[in-house]
Amino acid sequence: MQEYDKVLELYLPHDTLNLNEFVKTLTEPRILRGTLLDRSEWKEPLKWTPEYLARSAPTVSTSFKIGEKNWLSPTNKETHYETDCHYVQGTLSELVTWLREDNFTDIASTSHDTSSISADISSAKRVKISHSVSSEVSTDVSESGTTLSCYPPSDYWVYCDYKYMFQLFEDTPSLLSSLDWSGLGFEKRDGKHSTIWIGSELAHTPCHYDTYGYNIVAQLYGRKCWYLVAPSEHDKMYATRFPYEESSVFSPVNMMYPDYSIYPKFKGARVQQVVVEPGDVLFVPKHWWHFVICLETAVSVNTWIELENDSEDRLREAYVRIMVFSLKGCDLDTSLWLNPKEEYSLMEDNYSYLENAMKEISAKSKQQNSDQNEKVKDILLLILTQKNVVDFISQELLAAITKDK
Repeated sequence: MQEYDKVLELYLPHDTLNLNEFVKTLTEPRILRGTLLDRSEWKEPLKWTPEYLARSAPTVSTSFKIGEKNWLSPTNKETHYETDCHYVQGTLSELVTWLREDNFTDIASTSHDTSSISADISSAKRVKISHSVSSEVSTDVSESGTTLSCYPPSDYWVYCDYKYMFQLFEDTPSLLSSLDWSGLGFEKRDGKHSTIWIGSELAHTPCHYDTYGYNIVAQLYGRKCWYLVAPSEHDKMYATRFPYEESSVFSPVNMMYPDYSIYPKFKGARVQQVVVEPGDVLFVPKHWWHFVICLETAVSVNTWIELENDSEDRLREAYVRIMVFSLKGCDLDTSLWLNPKEEYSLMEDNYSYLENAMKEISAKSKQQNSDQNEKVKDILLLILTQKNVVDFISQELLAAITKDK
C-alpha cells in the first residue's frame, strides 16, 4: 500500500499574513489552517453552501460532470478521465435537489471502499442539505434529453467543477465582489479572477499538474482530500497528454488504488496528503501533481497566480498543441482524444499561439526578431528534422514497437 506524508500545517496570525509574499519562500505545499475564519472579508464566502449559491443565482445554468462511484474501488485500478464521464446541463437548484436525495447515508455503510482516502472518512456523513467553440467541430458534451435525476446518487457523483466565476455568475455581481483575495496579499483579485468547484461526495479530478503559475485554494464548505506529488517525481508519474487539455498534464496512475504491475515506478514516489476543511487555505506550488476528491459535499474556490516563467510554459504548450492537432486533428470524433473542457482549434490558430509565445519571450529578452516569428513553421520544421531529434523519436518508436511484441 502506498504511504503518504502529511502536508505541513501552519497556523499564522491572520492580521500579519501576506500570503503573496510568504509563498515566495516555499517550495512545497502548505496548508494554512483556519486562516479565513477570523477574516471579515471572508465572512460572506464562508456561507456559500450549495443552497446559498442556488438562492443567489437561481437561473444560472451550467454543465455538470457525472462519474460512477464504483470507479473508486480496490478492484478497479484503472484511472477514469473526464472523457469517461457523463455530462448534463442543469441549474444549481437542480444540483441542490439531487444532493438532498443523497442525504443521510453513511459512507461506511455503502459498498464503496473509501478507507484509503483519510483516517476519518469512515465516520463522515454526507452533508444534508464552457468554453464557447467557434470552429465547426462541436465539443458540447452535455447529453441531450438527460438530467441529473437520471443518475441516482447511490451510484454516481456530480461535480460542478472548474467554473470561471465571471462566466457562471455574470448576472450575480454581488457574488463576484464578495470574494476578495486582497486581504491575503493578492491585490485587485476577486471573483472575476477565480474558479469555483461544487462537488458531491466522491467527486474528483484525475491526477494532473497545471503548467502555469501556482494555485491558492480556499475551502468554503465541506472537506476535500488532496494528494500531491513534487515535480521532481515526474518520471514516476507516467505523464500523458491524452486526453489533451491545454495547460493540464495527466497521469494514468490511480492515486487511491495504484496498479504497481503497470506503474512500478510510482511505488517509489513520495506522495503528500492533506484534508482541507472550511476556512483553510492550501498553497500548491507550480507543476505539483495533484489528485483531489470530495470527502463530502464540498465548495471551494481557487485562483491561479501567474509567474514570470509562465511564458516559457506557454511556448511548450503551444508546441504540444501543434503536435497533438497535427496527429489527431483529422479525427473529428474529439471525444476520443480531446478533453471535454478543451476547445477544438484550427491549425492556423495553433501556429498563431506558438508565434505569440515566441514574441512574448522575445519581447522580454529584448531580442525580438520579426522575421523569425513570421516563419514559425519553417523554424519548427528545422528543429524537428535535426538528426538528434529524429534519432530520439525513432528510438522511442522502436522501443514502443518492441515493447508491444
